[in-house]
Amino acid sequence: MRRRQATFLTAVMAGLTLLSSAGVATAASASDSTQEEVDAILVEHPGGAQTGKDSITWSNGVVLELDTGEAADDACPQDSMCLWDDQNYTGRMVEIPGSLCGLGFIFNLKDYGFNDMASSWLSTTRGLSNKYGTVWWDYDALGGKLWQMLPGLKAPTLPAEFNDEASSVTC
Repeated sequence: MRRRQATFLTAVMAGLTLLSSAGVATAASASDSTQEEVDAILVEHPGGAQTGKDSITWSNGVVLELDTGEAADDACPQDSMCLWDDQNYTGRMVEIPGSLCGLGFIFNLKDYGFNDMASSWLSTTRGLSNKYGTVWWDYDALGGKLWQMLPGLKAPTLPAEFNDEASSVTC
């Protein structure tokens, strides 16, 4: 009887060890996958630096978050314009700080690995007339305007003709 109990306990412990190891391997694989994605973006889009486990910041202040994992109001910092690659403010997010508005910059989304990906947006800028973004069809603010991101407004979904079409932003 003792031998059966010992064998049973040994089998249970071995099973638990395998299960816990599988969980660790899965978590590590997800983490490795995110790091591989960050590394690939940095290679394809120079000038950025990894600033978090799943975020990249470029020298001009634009930030790309690979997975915000938060509600829109929490993920998009105050005084920013944010675009997400999925509806309802999910997936990758690119953040353009409102402090860069009025300086004549063109933010080419391709430079941040975000070309033709926007499916929702939110502007947390407030009140100042020059703190709104204009979203364009093509690189370098060409090809016509798609929409404007006015202070305090948002769009959880985009009309089909605008979805996954944004290539640049001016503000």
